[in-house]
Amino acid sequence: MQVKKEISLDYKFYLPAMIDYINYGGKIIVIAREEGNWIVLDNHAQYVYFNALRTKKIGEALQQTGCPEEDAKWVVTQLVARHFETPPKHQKLTPVMQLYLTNSCNMHCPHCYMRAGKAVKNELTTDEVFSILNAYKQNGGVDVKLTGGEIALRPDLFDIAEYGAALGLHIELLTNGTLWTKESIERIIPYITVVQISIDGYNEEENAKVRGKGNFQKALDAVHYFTISGARVHVAMTAYYSADLSQKADYYADFAKNLKEKYKNYNLDVFIATGLLPGRYGELSPKEEEEYTAITQGIYSRYRGCQSFIDEGFIGRHQVGLILSNCSYGYPTIASNGDVFMCPIISATNIVANIRTTPLAEIMEICNHAHSLSETKNLEPCNHCELKSICGGDCRIRYFDELKRNDIENVVAPIRRRCSQNVKNRFYELMINTNTEIFH
Repeated sequence: MQVKKEISLDYKFYLPAMIDYINYGGKIIVIAREEGNWIVLDNHAQYVYFNALRTKKIGEALQQTGCPEEDAKWVVTQLVARHFETPPKHQKLTPVMQLYLTNSCNMHCPHCYMRAGKAVKNELTTDEVFSILNAYKQNGGVDVKLTGGEIALRPDLFDIAEYGAALGLHIELLTNGTLWTKESIERIIPYITVVQISIDGYNEEENAKVRGKGNFQKALDAVHYFTISGARVHVAMTAYYSADLSQKADYYADFAKNLKEKYKNYNLDVFIATGLLPGRYGELSPKEEEEYTAITQGIYSRYRGCQSFIDEGFIGRHQVGLILSNCSYGYPTIASNGDVFMCPIISATNIVANIRTTPLAEIMEICNHAHSLSETKNLEPCNHCELKSICGGDCRIRYFDELKRNDIENVVAPIRRRCSQNVKNRFYELMINTNTEIFH
């Protein structure tokens, strides 16, 4: 969509005070560091003209620099379309408590980072779960993810969902979808806001490599009944890694597109994992991980019809002018035996408490401290980086070893991350490639 807008030559831009200039790929990226905004200049004439606009009106800068009209027009167009004068909206992710109800599961998926299968000893009782939900609500919590193992193996799941909903909590279910019936779905629908159902193949044969034989249609049936019953449904796909995965990419993309089209009049979306966490059967080598990521990002791009998986997520975040200064690190994750972690990827971090011995109010204080501690202003070199409001520091567990500690309340800022010029270069490429896509 093209929008025409007239702007007077007497107009004076009031641009951010802190500006960084990055020469990359034959372009000049102009970055407003604190605002998380940028424009891309094509040549030196545009660079000179932009600098003149920092103190001069549009017409005055044009006369002073002798900038070609088309170059000047392109600079002004970007400043207007990217709302370069507008302060950003600083926004944190919505806090979510992830509650693992059981480690019991009817599947044996190779990529499962929980190594789910058998219930662990002393899993939380119904009353203990009720107490956790009640305390979470009293401490300002709203969103809860109920996960496992397989949550449908908890006979008290309906009671838990009903209790949480009665408190005013937003309940999301994560399930493999194979143990649900039309009747059980209709029973739980009033108490949930979202259900995520895992389907890891585009047909029975491929899905069976991950989730076992005979489960593909069962999961599809659950998707169908949850969807037509009015639930918001997320289908999560994790493609099976194999030497011939690239040859199957189009089948995965078509499956996702066809499923989305089938339920286009309902609230359904498909999400494709672009990485594999260390699971039951180990982890991929760096080369295999790179290959897997490239293939699955391609699947996602073909499914969405977008230029790039990464581009789409990047555009979505920056198009609305938001700055995220953290990830979900610091939001409480409670294992089925009551152990508490600072990240949903509990296999990658350490236990900080147990809900049976530490009141949730105290745990929430630890969580709030951890989340605040891990904001970009407390991270090095992020706090001095021109990309700090654009990159946001990335995954805290992956890049910040100190944040994995079980005595997180004793960790003090600043915290250093592992970074490299290659990481920054990837962001520069994103900024150039998506620049005009973020016009609004």
